[in-house]
Amino acid sequence: MENLLRQILKRTTARTVFRTTLNGLGLFCACTFIWEHLVTVQLSEGPSMYPTFNPRGDYLLISRVHRCGRGIAVGDVVRFYHPTFLGVHGAKRVIGMPGDFVCRDLAFSVD
Repeated sequence: MENLLRQILKRTTARTVFRTTLNGLGLFCACTFIWEHLVTVQLSEGPSMYPTFNPRGDYLLISRVHRCGRGIAVGDVVRFYHPTFLGVHGAKRVIGMPGDFVCRDLAFSVD
């Protein structure tokens, strides 16, 4: 292993180091772009979406393409910043869109 490392270091030129650094920087930029603008992975915790998500935590693949409500349909699960607790995310299922009439039963209703 040590001999292999010495051979690699002997053959390394400034051009090779520059090319490797440039490729690494390009890969880092591509991964950052994908993570910030296309998809990300977040941990879901809490009983809010039980039984769809485990209260102890499930990893969610979050699409960042549908921002500001664009492209969302009934039945989708949306992830949002919680308005009361700063830095906390919430997740809810969409049950209606603007203009829809939504009827729901009250808790402990027998009708």
